[in-house]
Amino acid sequence: MPTVTVPGAGGSVVTVESSTGNNQSLAQQIANSLAAAGSSLVIATVGAGATPPPAPTTPGSVDQLEVLGAGGTSTTVPAGYEFIVNNTTGQGTIVASGDATLISGTVGGSFFMNGNSTVSANGNNTVVGSGKSTFVVTGDGNDVLSVTTGTSTINAGLGSNTVFAAGSSSTILTQGTDTVVATATSATVQAGGGKNLLFGNFSGTSSALSVSVGASSNQTTVSAGNSNVNVTTGGSSALVFGGFSTTPGSLNMVDKGTGTTISGGNSSSQITLSGSKALAFGSLNTKTALNVLDIGSGDTVSGLASATTVTAGAGSTGLWVFGGSGGLTFQGGSSIATIVGGSGGSTVTAGTGGVAFASAGTDVVNGGGSAVTLWGGAGSNLNFTGSGAYLFAAGGGNETINASNATGAGQLFAIQLEKISSCPLRFPERPPRRLARPRRTSPRETRRSTAKGRNPTLSTSTRC
Repeated sequence: MPTVTVPGAGGSVVTVESSTGNNQSLAQQIANSLAAAGSSLVIATVGAGATPPPAPTTPGSVDQLEVLGAGGTSTTVPAGYEFIVNNTTGQGTIVASGDATLISGTVGGSFFMNGNSTVSANGNNTVVGSGKSTFVVTGDGNDVLSVTTGTSTINAGLGSNTVFAAGSSSTILTQGTDTVVATATSATVQAGGGKNLLFGNFSGTSSALSVSVGASSNQTTVSAGNSNVNVTTGGSSALVFGGFSTTPGSLNMVDKGTGTTISGGNSSSQITLSGSKALAFGSLNTKTALNVLDIGSGDTVSGLASATTVTAGAGSTGLWVFGGSGGLTFQGGSSIATIVGGSGGSTVTAGTGGVAFASAGTDVVNGGGSAVTLWGGAGSNLNFTGSGAYLFAAGGGNETINASNATGAGQLFAIQLEKISSCPLRFPERPPRRLARPRRTSPRETRRSTAKGRNPTLSTSTRC
């Protein structure tokens, strides 16, 4: 395990075990600052649980307090000590009354910091900052890190950590498996590691949360609460929720990962899908805006109750879109997209790659000069405009298609499947009756069916 050395009382040297990465870097910076103080460094000591001496008042001095002993008690450090070295052999509590920088090794402890504070701690720690600014970097242990006021930078280490970040602004870096509650007015989270849980502000206070999920991260969950959230996801299997209250914030998102699931909730959502196999949902019960730009591969968008707009941009392939009760507007791209309309109606403009569209309401499709395949649904009303070759196949029930404003070549098929009853097999005592000859539709029925855009059907009745 990496170590740094800092000056101790009486010319001794204190060896502090640090972690790797950022924790080691901060510990070394603190050690360098103490070494640079040279003869100006004044070191006092206190046994854990005892009352420290007042900080020296010598002009130009750099004042350090070394806490010694077995731990298990609480030590309150008076204001004026610029550096605190935790050199106990067991966990204890240190309360700093003023601006201070604290360094602690793998023994861990509980540290309550006020004023402008910096903490480098390895092991299992509880750190609470309530001053103007707090800078915390922890190591490999499992930590609870909480900042209640002011500004903060929190770099959680490789363990399983819980972070509470309030105050005016906070920047949080995660490397392990962490739970973060970011209620600061403005918070930024850079998520590494995996299986992180990241929460915005669930109170009525307006706040902004910016989240970046790293390319190596997996199974990170982001829940916006009432925060206005900006999210960039990399890695795999991320899960992102907008707000679900009556006063949600907005959700702005760029997905670069694989297998990301996004639920906009009641938030007005602006989403760019540039990874692969993403699944994006709108709201279940409110007509909020869901705007999606797809430039990824194998993505699926389901509008549900949201007013949904989907644009297939350059690079979009294998896109599936499902409309809902909130209505759907779709702009196609260079690859074919498959669209299933919803009860709220759809307006679809095919791109150069064409579309395959299943109608389920009152819908408008513009061919855009490309190949279009249309399926009618029971009770659907479909208007086809523009140029392009189109194929329309009607399903069961009554469908209406109006292609009077279309200029391309089209083919229409009406398919109606009728139930054919079967008779039980038996051995009659007398020769069976001859089967009735199939009855063809009358000329009048033929004209009526043709006028409705359907092919005449052949019905057969069978007597037993």
